[in-house]
Amino acid sequence: MDHLFENLNEEEISLVYDTIPLITLLIGGADGKIEEDEISWGAKITKIRSYSYHNSLQDFYKKVGETYQEKLADYLARTKLQ
Repeated sequence: MDHLFENLNEEEISLVYDTIPLITLLIGGADGKIEEDEISWGAKITKIRSYSYHNSLQDFYKKVGETYQEKLADYLARTKLQ
């Protein structure tokens, strides 16, 4: 999987890993509030894709899943969504 990110710097790689929690926040918060089921659905999708997605991205989703909850909680704490 490292070859996918070979042209990115550390900041860009970090942002790529944050995209799934950020997408959850954007979609879930579109109505001004984020529901618990929207948060859990994002986690579920990440887990599913870690074993049933294109082989070249499975490791990516595994790594995203390791910090998904913490990253999303961090981004939620920075917003007015709750």
